[in-house]
Amino acid sequence: MTRLSSFLILSSISCLVSSSPISRPSAWGVVGSIPRGGDASYATLCEDVKSSIIEEASKEIEALRTQILDEGTTVSNFGSKADTICNAALEKFTSSAPPPEDAS
Repeated sequence: MTRLSSFLILSSISCLVSSSPISRPSAWGVVGSIPRGGDASYATLCEDVKSSIIEEASKEIEALRTQILDEGTTVSNFGSKADTICNAALEKFTSSAPPPEDAS
């Protein structure tokens, strides 16, 4: 696998993990429409959970990025490692996000 294709796959993982219909500042510094006035809505609660999960996943993604781009080495089993990062993030969100009935 070439460096470019590894980087593109890694970037795709980052986008998948960070994609959300909720518009608010994310761990990546992207700003959409920000709830104002101390809004503690369900969307805000989910965004907080998502941001912390992205922060954790970013550390693993950065380690792979460093290995691929900075060190110029191949990551063995890259696909399975990428799947593990994505699945762990999704599972953590599922178990950490408040249930919809908590939205009030």
